[in-house]
Amino acid sequence: MRRLIQVVSFLSLVVCVIWAVMKPGYDSFAATVAAVVVLLSSFLLSKKSNDAAQSQKVEAGGVGIQAGGDVKMNKTRIK
Repeated sequence: MRRLIQVVSFLSLVVCVIWAVMKPGYDSFAATVAAVVVLLSSFLLSKKSNDAAQSQKVEAGGVGIQAGGDVKMNKTRIK
């Protein structure tokens, strides 16, 4: 996905530069600057994964509830 973003942003930069050369104006230069920013930021994206890591410590006699969304506390049973 990262490589796709880099390729598409590079192609858009090429198109914007051609547009700025063929028809100079505020809009073509602004689009060229935006394409440069997108291309540079695509190289600065972090490579970390989106895996959610959760951890918790529960003391003796306590109940630990770990969830990725909403939790209803009234349904908790202690065994």
